[in-house]
Parts: sequence; structure tokens; C-alpha cells
Amino acid sequence: MIALATYWREAVSLALVVALGAQQVRVSNAKGEVAELKAADAKRIAAQATAVQQEEQKTATKEHTHGTDTQVASDTFTAGEPARVAGLQRELAAVERLRLAAERRAATDRAKAAADGAAAVRAQDRIAELEANAAEGLRVVAEHRAAVERRDAEVELLCGVVNADRRLMEAAPEACQGP
Repeated sequence: MIALATYWREAVSLALVVALGAQQVRVSNAKGEVAELKAADAKRIAAQATAVQQEEQKTATKEHTHGTDTQVASDTFTAGEPARVAGLQRELAAVERLRLAAERRAATDRAKAAADGAAAVRAQDRIAELEANAAEGLRVVAEHRAAVERRDAEVELLCGVVNADRRLMEAAPEACQGP
């Protein structure tokens, strides 16, 4: 019986040693797998960081280009403003000269008409009124021309900004072309 108990203890001890060895192999394999997973995760994180950095650089370049394009459109509009204002002032000065000439002619014609009677006075008044209307019409035309030129310049400014926005967003083709 003692031999059986000894045999039995040895068998249990051997089974425990085998089980402990198998457990050590599993732990060792698990540690290897964990190390592999950590390495793969580190590679994935590095790849993501590189991709994010490249995207940020691309976005920064786009934003810089957008800012430059928008500034160029704004500068072009601003630089053209003095020429538009000067053109309007020239036209308004010409209108004023025409109006003054019409008033002088009307005064001269009235003086002549005073000697010729009432019918001549009415005719001269009508002529003076027509000349005043013509001068006023030219003033209105000059103001409207200036308004249209300013509107055209604003449209060019907005087209430049929209084109810059579209290039930033890599969207559809440009909204409009230059002048």
C-alpha cells in the first residue's frame, strides 16, 4: 500500500509538473502575442499620426492659397476704386459744364425774346427746360454707369473669392473667369 501511495504521489506530482510546464508554455506564447499586438498597434498609431500630419500640411497649404487668392481679389477691387470714382467725377463735371452752358444760353435767349414778345419767351422757356432735362439725363446716366462699373467690380471680387473657396474645397470648376 505504501508503494501504491508513493506511486500515486509521484503520478500526481508528475501530472502537476506537466500541467505547470504546459501553463508556462501558454503564458510564454501569450506574452509573445501581446508583444506582437503592441508592435502592430504602435505601427498603426505611427501610420495614423503620419497621415494626420500630412493632411494638416495639405490643409495649411490650401488655407494659405485661399487667403492669398482672396487677398488678391480684394486688392484688385480696392485698387480699381479710385479709377471708378475719378471716372464718375469726370462725367459729373462734364454734365455740370453742359448745365451751366444751357443756363447761359437760356438767359441770353430770354433777353433776346423779351424784345420779340410773349411767344418767343414761351419758346425760349421750353428750350431751356429741354436743355435742363438733357443735362439732368446725362447726370443720371453718369451715375448709373458708375453704379454698373462698381457692380461689375464687386462681381469680379466675389468671383475671385468664390473661385478661391472652390479651390480650397477642391470643388467644381471656377465660378467665373477674369475680365
